[in-house]
Amino acid sequence: ARYGISRNDFLAKIYIALKECAETIYWLELLHSCDLLSTTEYRSLRADCEALRNILSATTKAVRRESGE
Repeated sequence: ARYGISRNDFLAKIYIALKECAETIYWLELLHSCDLLSTTEYRSLRADCEALRNILSATTKAVRRESGE
């Protein structure tokens, strides 16, 4: 949490990013099912999105742990 924002504000932004990851996975699945993404592209992009989701999830856990929640 930098630039003077509160932990709650920081967590809110991380939760928004997590929601966006879930939505992105949905759209990737849709694009793949419509044959607009190859299987290789789909797997690569989904893996990237899941990695980002894991980082964001770990960040929320760390911030909550630091704040005693």
